Parts: sequence; C-alpha cells; structure tokens
Amino acid sequence: MTGTGRSGSARSGNARSGGALSTAAGRRCAALVLGVLLVFALVPVYWMVSSAFKTNAEIAALAPTLYPHHPTLEQFRAVLAGGALLRSLGYSAVIAGLTTIVVVVLGSCAAFAVSHLTFRGSKGFLIGILFTQLLPQSAVLVPVYLLWNSLGLTGTGAGLGLVYLALYLPVAVWMLTGFFRGIPLDLTEAGRIDGASNVRILWSIVLPIARPALAATAIYTALTCWSEFLLALVLLTSNTTTVTVQLAGLIGRHDTNLGQLMAAATIATVPPVVAFFALQRYFVAGLTIGTVKG
Repeated sequence: MTGTGRSGSARSGNARSGGALSTAAGRRCAALVLGVLLVFALVPVYWMVSSAFKTNAEIAALAPTLYPHHPTLEQFRAVLAGGALLRSLGYSAVIAGLTTIVVVVLGSCAAFAVSHLTFRGSKGFLIGILFTQLLPQSAVLVPVYLLWNSLGLTGTGAGLGLVYLALYLPVAVWMLTGFFRGIPLDLTEAGRIDGASNVRILWSIVLPIARPALAATAIYTALTCWSEFLLALVLLTSNTTTVTVQLAGLIGRHDTNLGQLMAAATIATVPPVVAFFALQRYFVAGLTIGTVKG
C-alpha cells in the first residue's frame, strides 16, 4: 500500500509538473507570436516617423538608414506652410467629434430600448441593423452622391457627417446592446418601482454603469471617422477636405515628396493616438465587460 501510494503521488507530481511546463511553454509561444506581430505593427510606424525627420537626400539614398543621421524639421515646416494640413485636421476633428457624440447618444437610446424594454419587433430591429452592414461602401457610393447632390449636401461637413451617422450608428447599437444586456434588470426595475421614467433610468442608472462601453464605442466611432477616405474624397470639395484626403493629395502622379508625406502622416497620427491613450483604461474595460460573470 505504501509503494502504491508513493507511486500515485509521483504520478500526480509528474502530471502537475508536466502541466506547469506545458503552460509555461504555451505562454512563451504566445509571447513570441505577440512579439512578432508587435514588430510588424510598429516597424512601419517607426519608419514613418524617422523618415519625417530625414532630409530628402537621405530618404532618396540607395542605402536606407535606420535613423536620421542629420535630423531636421524641414519636412514639417513644408507641410505646415499655408495651413492646408491644419485646416483639414480641424475639419476632420469637428466631423469625427460631432458624429461620435450623435452616434453615442442615439446608439445608447436604441440599445437601451432593445435590451431593457419590451416592444414588438425588437429582434427584427437588430437583424435589420445587421443587414445594413452587409453592403460595402462602394455599392452605395454613387446613389448617395446623386441624392446628396440633389439635396445640396455635397461639399459640406454636414452631408459627410450624415453618411457617417448612417454607417456607424448600427455598429454602435450592436456594441451597446451587448453591454446593456449585461446590466441586471433588477436595477432598472427598482428605478421603475421608485417612479423613475425610462429617460431617468437611462441617464441615472444605465449610463453611469456603462461608461466603459460608451468610451469604447466613442473611440471606435471617432477613429473610424478620422481614418475614412473614400466617402470624404467623393462627397467633399477641395475647399473642405479631411486629413486623409489631404494626405492623398501629397502623392503626385509622377513624383512624390516622401519626406513631406511622412511628416504629414506623422502629424495626422498624433491626435488619435493621444485620444486613445487618454481613454485607454475605459476602452479596455469596455472590451472586457461581460467576459467574466460573478
């Protein structure tokens, strides 16, 4: 019996050690994969930023340099001259900001109605929203342009913002509905028992709890609006361009000043990166809501 017990303990210890080794190996493998992906993601960003501080001669050299040997701000001065880039940055910020506010407000109301209210056709409403995302932007680009042109909305930020609203509001409703369904119904029912209206319940109970979800939705909407190119190119004019269209304008047909292009791209990258890091904790918390249930 003693020998059997010892052998059983040895097998149990070997199993635990084997499991620990496999777990450690899995973590190292995951870390290696993440490291490779991180390198692929950051190398283009580093090359863009470093090229922005290089001279044109260093950029055009046959032997590429890993860092600027003679750092200069000349590329930044060139792209900021005239103020066209700054105007496009401000235009993009206004359109993205206003669109994000409207999307979050309307998306919160719709998601609350679907998740915490009972009405006929709620499931069909979500399915209909899902089907709106099946068509690519290129398929609706020409009809939208013709309609907006007839309404006099082409070349205006309001026209582009309305298109963004129609495109990104369904995604926001889907995201917020999943978050709102994780809020216990007992909280909203308690508010109704106390005589609170649906608007008061949404404002005082649901939204404070769902702040991480709102931040995640806002970050997604703002970044998507900021980086959108095709609709802005078609619906806006040369006097009212977003930053992505302005960057595309720096690419010439026969020649492109890569230094100025990299400098402009670096400047255009700063606002979304700063906004993301400022709201990073809310974004991560919003993504993890509902993954662990107590």
